[in-house]
Amino acid sequence: MFYFTIYNDLKNAIELINNKYSLNLQPKISYSDFENYDYQSSILFQISNHPQKNLIIDDLINSLSLTGHYHNINITGKGFLSFSINYDTCLDIDGHTKEEVVLVDYCGVNVAKKMHIGHIRSMFIGDFISNHHEHLGNTVVRINHLGDWGNQFGYLLNYIEINQIQIENNSELTTAYKNAYKKYCEDPDFAIKSNEIATLLQSHCEPYYSLWKKCCDISITEMNSITSEFGLKINEKDIKGESFYAPNLPFIEQLLKNSGVVEVGEDGSIIYKTNKNYPLMLKKSNGAYLYAMYDIAAIYYRIKTYNPDQIIYVVDKRQSDHFKAVFELCTKMNWSNHV
Repeated sequence: MFYFTIYNDLKNAIELINNKYSLNLQPKISYSDFENYDYQSSILFQISNHPQKNLIIDDLINSLSLTGHYHNINITGKGFLSFSINYDTCLDIDGHTKEEVVLVDYCGVNVAKKMHIGHIRSMFIGDFISNHHEHLGNTVVRINHLGDWGNQFGYLLNYIEINQIQIENNSELTTAYKNAYKKYCEDPDFAIKSNEIATLLQSHCEPYYSLWKKCCDISITEMNSITSEFGLKINEKDIKGESFYAPNLPFIEQLLKNSGVVEVGEDGSIIYKTNKNYPLMLKKSNGAYLYAMYDIAAIYYRIKTYNPDQIIYVVDKRQSDHFKAVFELCTKMNWSNHV
């Protein structure tokens, strides 16, 4: 939570600096490598050759000091702006005058895969953020964006059916998933049948839909056991999986097409090119929607349903480029000003 406080403080201070000195500085925050400091910013490297460097530094420090959130702001190392947090003022709710609706997306368990330390870590971080906002008097919406849909269930269900496996726990499910993926990559006939099953699953065809539901229940049971053991507040009622948004994807697709912010290929594929020309694939030529489309549909649903003041994502850093592209697209659609 302190990271967000510092980031917003620095962002506000930099906005004043940018306007005053006609600059385009961007806030950058990381944990401090220097003793007695909590966080540091490499912002000063962006002005290392500026003729008014010292004045800019003074203005930055003064702006940050006025927030009351820090008791130690100094230049350290080769030019880092380092901070020590005043925890009392950062946690003080006296200055919190507006109750907000805050939606926190964390956990992100995947069906058919055992949870790893990354999932558990995001659970703790997400729970801390959620608890802190509740402490401030905000209304918190907890979301577990369950990975429970997509082409991978075609080969998983195909493998289970062919081998007549009776899946009873998440370890068996994970083993079946790994073996199914290997066979999907090596056996063309198996891959063709798996793709057919994935299509049938989207129409809730039996017996595949019931088998898929069983796989989901097994994974959710393990998740509930872990969250309960650690006393975390996120649970089954907070799940909104990819399957939840799947029926709405054609509608979202049409909205994107009508907006003109995406590129539609002659083969029917849909791509969004970011401001940095990074391609974000939304739909394949075979009609299959990709993860980004589900994430976009989730943002649309969340804003329309909960009207949150903030949406906070707790995800792996390796997904940062993906989400930056998703947020950029949604901002152009005027959906994600809260993220």
